[in-house]
Amino acid sequence: MDKLSVVIIAFNEEKQILRCLESVGPVADEVLVVDSHSTDATASLCANWGAKVLQHAWEGFSVQKNWADSQAAHDWVFSIDADESLSPALCEAILQQKQKGFHGAYSMPRLTCFNGRWVRHCGWYPDTKIRLWNRRQGEWRGDVHETIFFEPAQPVTPLKGDLLHHVQVTDEEYRQNVDRYSGIRAQTYFRQGKRPDFYHLNIAPVFKFLEVYLFHGGFLDGRTGLKIARMGFYSMRLRYLKLREMYKSSNPAGK
Repeated sequence: MDKLSVVIIAFNEEKQILRCLESVGPVADEVLVVDSHSTDATASLCANWGAKVLQHAWEGFSVQKNWADSQAAHDWVFSIDADESLSPALCEAILQQKQKGFHGAYSMPRLTCFNGRWVRHCGWYPDTKIRLWNRRQGEWRGDVHETIFFEPAQPVTPLKGDLLHHVQVTDEEYRQNVDRYSGIRAQTYFRQGKRPDFYHLNIAPVFKFLEVYLFHGGFLDGRTGLKIARMGFYSMRLRYLKLREMYKSSNPAGK
């Protein structure tokens, strides 16, 4: 039976981390938590539960996850965020595959619970993620929505069962998250030389709202779907407003 390291990056996750740890316990031969110097009880909760805890200053999602994977005791790793957990069906699917022996990489659908409501539309489900692979054959890339890239290419096997994503935030916290990620995305666009225009600032956000609420069936998720569609509009517009300000700041003379 292959050994499996479950790898978690965390920062101030004391409210959610134990649910994550309990869910991965049955499949893990090692649980490794890389903490970015949390100011709450995250590190002590993980250590008391029995996880191996390492401290590592935050360097960005991909860099942080790649460093964490490099510290794992076993080559086969399962990457899970602190606000995620394994459904019983996914836990069983991983155990069955573990008994057969791992090969290639494995994907699974992610189902989000947003403020107490499971969101099955809005383009949020199945939200397929690759989270189980051999760390020597893949690495994380990307500043936002980091993704695993393989060298050489690996066959990807879908697993049954959902990876559960628990999002419990106030409206203000959600706006702060959107503000943060829109800034990261704007910085990426700026480095790529992408420039905002009338379409990006005014039309693309409207299309984003319609895509989420109508085309992806967000209306079927009730008020939650409407809120997600509205935040999609806000996020799209904000990233390009920030990008415009970056160009203005880099060229104050307007040259």
